[in-house]
Amino acid sequence: MEHETGASTPGQAHPGAGLLKAVRSALDVLARDFDQAKVDAWSSRMLQIRGRLVLSGMGKSGLVAQKIAATFASTGFPSFFLHPAEALHGDLGMVTAEDSVLLLSNSGESEELTRLLPSLLRLGIPLAAITSKPQSSLGRAVHWCFSYALPEGEGCPLDLAPMASTTLQLLWGDLLASFRMIRSGFTLERFAEFHPAGSIGTK
Repeated sequence: MEHETGASTPGQAHPGAGLLKAVRSALDVLARDFDQAKVDAWSSRMLQIRGRLVLSGMGKSGLVAQKIAATFASTGFPSFFLHPAEALHGDLGMVTAEDSVLLLSNSGESEELTRLLPSLLRLGIPLAAITSKPQSSLGRAVHWCFSYALPEGEGCPLDLAPMASTTLQLLWGDLLASFRMIRSGFTLERFAEFHPAGSIGTK
């Protein structure tokens, strides 16, 4: 039988091996360097927030930010996604002095986010970031920088498309959400209130 185009032969690495290796090595570094005290400090501050958690990011980071916002909202922390380009053209008015912001950028130098930073800093609200570059403009400007490393790159065949980086961003978002759930005492009953339909609601 002929092999399908792109299929690996016995003893040959499959096409996704590079991505799996990239993600695995990034996870190993994150597990090794995980800063429990920093996450605890952020979680404690978020319990004092009377407003919402605002998520923002451009491109693929923005798509991940939307998922993280949805996760926080469904686990008891009112959250929404703010498109950084739209924020620069008036939507910044959606952010109040009682809110907190979590920004996502792999490089930490996304033009729209760095242009947004001065306005956010003027509001005097708690700022956090998820990035692979803690020494970037974004990483240095925020109060809490949740960073990750990509020792094997993105794992993309061209090492260009965001792959491993978005996986790590998503993981960081879920980690922060889970820690806040624990610290806030979020219960199964409250979870059910936010999921009246679907299989989760049935459970």
